[in-house]
Amino acid sequence: MAGTLARADQTLACCRRKCRACLFGVKTPYRDRLHVSEEVKFVYLRGDFALIEEQLRSRRRHFMDPDLLQSQFDDLEEPQPDEHVVTVQLGGTPEEILGEIKAKLHLASGH
Repeated sequence: MAGTLARADQTLACCRRKCRACLFGVKTPYRDRLHVSEEVKFVYLRGDFALIEEQLRSRRRHFMDPDLLQSQFDDLEEPQPDEHVVTVQLGGTPEEILGEIKAKLHLASGH
């Protein structure tokens, strides 16, 4: 966990410079560490194992071995209501998912 938290600290430094970062924060302590202000927002892309496995296997030149997916699901700590995480269900087109994220975060459509 120490190595992951060190990487989280690097991401945090980046976030403090107001950039956007995407990461796979499967455990609550990682999200807690990154939540340095109310300006930091988390979006949880929820999907069942079969859907995510199908999407992962259809990608070319992706960095994650699909055989590791089960371990990620085993380690996943789904966000709790008190974490104020925006949840978006997978299954739509990328455009639909992005539109839902923007709507839930109250972002202008041009950003």
